[in-house]
Amino acid sequence: MIDYSKLISNIPNLKDGDLVVTNSYEFAGSLTAKQNLIYINNFKNFNSDPIRADWIISVDEEEYSTNLETEKGICCLEDNLSFLTAKNLEYLYHEMGLYIYKIIALDETEEYKYFIIFKKRCCTRCRYRNNACCPNVELSEPETHQHQHSENQRFDFFDFIL
Repeated sequence: MIDYSKLISNIPNLKDGDLVVTNSYEFAGSLTAKQNLIYINNFKNFNSDPIRADWIISVDEEEYSTNLETEKGICCLEDNLSFLTAKNLEYLYHEMGLYIYKIIALDETEEYKYFIIFKKRCCTRCRYRNNACCPNVELSEPETHQHQHSENQRFDFFDFIL
């Protein structure tokens, strides 16, 4: 049995008052009452809606949910990772501003085996995005971020729930 609350606890920057769009009763029932929730039956019929959610949590509708604009990110519960091709990852990164933050593998007896968290890139200065977390700045302003260049730095983006 999938622990949807545990999956939700892995979503970064999910705060009270965030607008969450999902196509899953299980995820909708596991969110706290402090999140603003929109439940829809399928994302195909939601593509033209101008609502920009903070988070989209999708179950088995990756091809539609990753085409929606979002402020913080998209989470997909999938049975395989076949859609993570180089072409799709390039599109998600350059066109949608999303990168893989974490992949959580579930028990192999579950119908869905992977929970993939795509997070929005952090700032407008890095890729000049209008809807990122940093305040809008002039594009002529020089880069001011301090990037770490430590050789021993490690970031684990894979986890598992058994």
